[in-house]
Amino acid sequence: VLVVAPHYYSSSMTPPALKAHYLRVADESPVPVLLYNIPKYAHFRLEPELIAELSTHENIRGGGYFH
Repeated sequence: VLVVAPHYYSSSMTPPALKAHYLRVADESPVPVLLYNIPKYAHFRLEPELIAELSTHENIRGGGYFH
């Protein structure tokens, strides 16, 4: 499943908040998770370091930066 961060709270989407969001979803999801990020519309981006860190979770299969 593609999972986007809650972009309507863009000013609150700090790296720790993004990490917590995706980890919670991955922990609760019965299916594999893909991190979905479109900075043009979300007004923030998932940093490559955070994507790499999150991808070590057993239920997160990948993610990326989409233009």
